[in-house]
Amino acid sequence: MKQRVNLRSPLFLQYASRPAESAATNLQIRSEEFNNSAWGKSRCTVTANQVEAPNGELTADKALCNTSGSCSLTDAIAIGSTDDITFSVFIKRGNAQYCSVGFFDLSFASAYRVIFDLHNEVITYELVQGSVFTNASVSVDKYSNGWFRICTSALSTGTTNIRNYIYPVVNGPTSFSATSGEYSYVWGAQAELERSCSSYIKTTTGSASRTATTSADTSSATAELKIWNGSIGYAYDRVQYATDNIDMAYSSLGGGDTVTITQDFATAPDGTFTANRMQADNLGSGYALLNLPKAPSAGDGTEYVASVYVKSNTDSDQTFAFYGRETENYGTRIHTATSEWTRVEIPSVEGLGNTYAYLGVFDSLGSDNAVDLLVWGYQYEVGTQQVTDFMYNETSSTLVVPALSSSDEPNLATYELNNNPVNGVTTFEVAELIRDYIEQTNVKTSGTVWAKVTISDGVQLPRDYSFLATEGYISSYEPVQTYLNAPSSEALMQSNKTVIIAEGETMSIPVYAKYASYYTKTTSGSTIAAVYFDDLMDDNSQINYIDITSDDTLVELYADSALIETITISVAECSKYANNRLMFVNKFGAKQEFFVNMKSVEKIKVKDGGFNRNVINYSTLSIDNGIHGYKRNVSETREMFTLNTPFLDEGNVQSFEELLLSEYVWLSKDGSDYTPVTVKDSSMTRKTHLNDKLIQYTVNVDSSFNLINNQR
Repeated sequence: MKQRVNLRSPLFLQYASRPAESAATNLQIRSEEFNNSAWGKSRCTVTANQVEAPNGELTADKALCNTSGSCSLTDAIAIGSTDDITFSVFIKRGNAQYCSVGFFDLSFASAYRVIFDLHNEVITYELVQGSVFTNASVSVDKYSNGWFRICTSALSTGTTNIRNYIYPVVNGPTSFSATSGEYSYVWGAQAELERSCSSYIKTTTGSASRTATTSADTSSATAELKIWNGSIGYAYDRVQYATDNIDMAYSSLGGGDTVTITQDFATAPDGTFTANRMQADNLGSGYALLNLPKAPSAGDGTEYVASVYVKSNTDSDQTFAFYGRETENYGTRIHTATSEWTRVEIPSVEGLGNTYAYLGVFDSLGSDNAVDLLVWGYQYEVGTQQVTDFMYNETSSTLVVPALSSSDEPNLATYELNNNPVNGVTTFEVAELIRDYIEQTNVKTSGTVWAKVTISDGVQLPRDYSFLATEGYISSYEPVQTYLNAPSSEALMQSNKTVIIAEGETMSIPVYAKYASYYTKTTSGSTIAAVYFDDLMDDNSQINYIDITSDDTLVELYADSALIETITISVAECSKYANNRLMFVNKFGAKQEFFVNMKSVEKIKVKDGGFNRNVINYSTLSIDNGIHGYKRNVSETREMFTLNTPFLDEGNVQSFEELLLSEYVWLSKDGSDYTPVTVKDSSMTRKTHLNDKLIQYTVNVDSSFNLINNQR
């Protein structure tokens, strides 16, 4: 799950020292040896020591589902008939999105089980079965390198034994079944007679205990800070189920005339001559042109996303459809193939029948209205509805790409910070350190970096905090910014929900991307099909921009098919003045556009100095009147602009305030490129319709560079 932080306000990260703890015993033997016979295995194969565990040692095991069905690791633990019980385990995502942890009584009549989403980091399902377990609860802690500790607790009311269960792989948010070939990583199981998790205790052949401590640990903590541009990578193993995904020698479909596939016809997005041509005509509405193979599982609720690159092979744009059979919420997506390569996608959930993806046509095609497309690079991913970076797979076998394979995270720390705990908590403030690495330009995709902070004290297991950093801010009326309250879900990244645009002009609306999020636009009374955002875990792709024109009237923003924002588009009254506009970094850290297309005034400001000099020619004892006696030195030449907004509604007052507070502003004069300017106004009056009737603002800006280029 992505977090976003605002660097113009402080960002505090806190690390809790290990508190004083009562004595505890881990009753679970072989706590790090899931391949041992002490652990019962159903449809599960365990391979020891495959990845680095939370403690930094290569002791974490891979738990693979080898047969579809209920895939589990189990062990029986003896308890008292009225004991509290907590069972916990560390789990890291492999290629499966969901896992489950819990326990049964030995008769399997009663149970407490939870399902955890390793991608979105949320509990999706809790099941209390029977009457033996009461007061059930669950907690999840996040550790370094994608590890989670899932703790399940309950009070036993009548059993003397329990059977701990780990379902390393489950298919969906409410399913306890698994699909063959999917896996997770497991480490550090613990069973204790407590109502909550205590510090992890390693066991081997028998139980192990820890003595009580009387005071909190006071060791200093170290924060390792890494900052970078580019990709954050993926904290899970990715799987490319699409085989032979470059040649794409897949079956063609359709009715009427035959669909013709020509391989290696044109230059592909990667520059190789491997793009395929797809031709057809005389097709009826809804016909599929190309059958894209499905993943090996079907009918089990598994999430997937299919994607492919498409381009028009003619001089004209072409409309085509991307289908997903047995889908939920997403259905058919209608796209336009242009002269540029476009990657299209369709996420879905496998239903009760076979699941396929299709390229097809949406409208009927007559003999004079043929389709002629270039296609390349099919990808089919299971366990997520998020499209990831493209994976080449020119073989006939499934391809697995290890976690973080596309990350640009540096190997060495950018900073190392040390601090001592106060009242058991060590606090770090990192906003200014990260902000030094952000570069703002007039390119909308600039102005963000990824940051990762790893905090440890040498006593507890280290913890990671990763986030996208922008130059936004929070007000003094909002809570102090910490990692816990940083925004993570999709949001409209501007304050005003009524956008005022000049007639005949275009502009853009910033949105924070989230998987399975999209928007629709209403233009001249008609609503276009859903347009989905890119979400490739790259810092340039996290803030997306919705392009609008003065013909648009409404933009609706969706996440997981739920309407979350409605933006109304209003056309400014016709103006005889130039359509000037300002772009600025707003409080969300996004670049927002604002029209100032009423009367404008331009001036030039000059700052100079000089000196008097002797102009007498001593050879002739005459004054040379052709030489300046006063030598002027012009040191600064600035353009000055007084700009006026159109009449605004009250919803735009907040945005104008953010313009005045912004440290980065650019001016476009009547459609020209954006150039940097500096706002010179030091105050503004917050206007309302009640007080002011009509709301209009004036802003004064200076160019941020000299009119005379004197840079050396």
